[in-house]
Amino acid sequence: FRYVDLERFSENLKNANGHFLILGIFTSLLIVPLAAIRLRLFLLCGKVDKKLLPCSAAVLCGLALNLLLPARGGDIAKVAFLRNSPEDKWTTLTGICLLERGFDVLSLSFIGLFASLIFNFFECTIFSCLTALTAGIGILAITRTDSIPVIGKKLSPLAAVAVQSFKR
Repeated sequence: FRYVDLERFSENLKNANGHFLILGIFTSLLIVPLAAIRLRLFLLCGKVDKKLLPCSAAVLCGLALNLLLPARGGDIAKVAFLRNSPEDKWTTLTGICLLERGFDVLSLSFIGLFASLIFNFFECTIFSCLTALTAGIGILAITRTDSIPVIGKKLSPLAAVAVQSFKR
């Protein structure tokens, strides 16, 4: 707290628009429940039935570990947190995690694409299109990982999860 200027903080808080402050707090409170619901939906697509409370705990664990681990390692930690019985296979949970990450990148690239079109940023539009294309190809490529020579046999459960998710 020696780097925090409490007087300046309180002054900025007094000058803040109350409407936006309340909206920001409300949005922050919704992050974990919405992420838990989304994780549960992805798990259900992979035929893994987890309750909402373990999904919420896994999301909180993943968010906390994202602060410590590089390259969004908390998302992989969610897999370890969710695996609490022998019937939960690592490959199934990892495949679901990869699909979730792929759809995150795809969604963000579409948001960037629409924003760049609205604000007329041609270079950003090209980059967003390439990112969306790459994410889409990556998501579709997961379904074909079982055909990779040498390691394809090990990755066949991952492909099965992706195919199951697309069928649902």
